[in-house]
Amino acid sequence: MGKDNSWSNVTPSKTIGRFFAFPSRVIDLNSSYARFGIVPLKVGKSVFFNFIFFMTYSIVPLFSQVFYCNHLTDISMEELEKVKQFLIRQEYKKHYPGDPSIFGDSTVRFDLLDQDELKFLKERLLREITFFKNTVLRVENLNFGITTSWAIRSKPGNESIPHYHSNCYYSGIFYVNVVPNSGDIAFKDLSPRSFTFDEKISEWNIYNSVSHTWTPENRTLILFPSGVHHQFLQNESDIDRYSIAFNIIPLGQVGNDDSRFTYRREDGSFT
Repeated sequence: MGKDNSWSNVTPSKTIGRFFAFPSRVIDLNSSYARFGIVPLKVGKSVFFNFIFFMTYSIVPLFSQVFYCNHLTDISMEELEKVKQFLIRQEYKKHYPGDPSIFGDSTVRFDLLDQDELKFLKERLLREITFFKNTVLRVENLNFGITTSWAIRSKPGNESIPHYHSNCYYSGIFYVNVVPNSGDIAFKDLSPRSFTFDEKISEWNIYNSVSHTWTPENRTLILFPSGVHHQFLQNESDIDRYSIAFNIIPLGQVGNDDSRFTYRREDGSFT
């Protein structure tokens, strides 16, 4: 019996569960069978197989945290510049009392997107939020609304600590003035499962990572679950970086019977 190095010439004789059983044949160790990790039985100079095992499997990221990122190129650079100038004129404070100087600043007011100068931007963000909730989350029976919104100013050398947002469903960040090295945003999994073992990972990927970093550009929008810890990394550029953060909740009635709740007043306001 001669050598057969052609994978396409192998014809399954029958299927056993998720394994395929092939007729016996002779191949050498450099064949495609060996490269697929088949355990050979070597007799003299020949290798025999009675069964070749080829397993199929699925990777399913169940119960995942869903993040959304898009570049809103329909917002013109002229419009973006107007937003930037509006943010520059705002009054800022340290986000938390007692913050050291290395932390960034946030605006005094938390209804920024309700200001006349930014209403066009709020409408555009709401359209994107609606697209995300309808096509990805498949929440089509409720509208989502923005509760609070504020600007973040990160001066050279500024950064933040990992934190999350309370009393909201999703949160978002829209980037107004960024350059390379002005501070990426990092998301971290601080749940107990991320501290179970200190495994030696050969290659990080979306299935085994406990943190993820995005490098934003101007007009980048990121939506993320509010309970996920996140932080903006140190601004290593020579500019003040500006972004707008906001929180989102579903509007109208949610739940049923004794768990029913309405997330707005009759006039549509939150307060």
